[in-house]
Amino acid sequence: MTTVRACAHCGDDLVPGKRANAVYCSPRCRKLAHRARSRRDPRRECAHCGTVFYASPLQANRVFCSNACRGANHYHRRKQARALLERVAVRRGIDPQTAAARLERASMGAISRKLNEMGYSWSRENNAWVAVRG
Repeated sequence: MTTVRACAHCGDDLVPGKRANAVYCSPRCRKLAHRARSRRDPRRECAHCGTVFYASPLQANRVFCSNACRGANHYHRRKQARALLERVAVRRGIDPQTAAARLERASMGAISRKLNEMGYSWSRENNAWVAVRG
């Protein structure tokens, strides 16, 4: 007993002679479905300044409107991370100057890993480090 399957794009029945894993009824439907998927809204909101910018399909993962915003966000994130780690160091009884000297030499990746180990995560919505409840 064979079941009749529908085309993922137009909804027509698939031809019985098609492969078992066929998704579209024709090459035309496959191309139209691909075009529909790639025509997402090109407008994005910058994660740093909030301005709306346009990103091409090749820039689908783009988050910032410019390199200046990307750099400013990195600076802001690093500054917040250092302040948070210094507060935690003071709570743990570590000398604040020693903690600041260590953080000066640390990379952002090392700082982020340390904060993640301590239960903090960067929130794009709040644009701040937040404690993860878990």
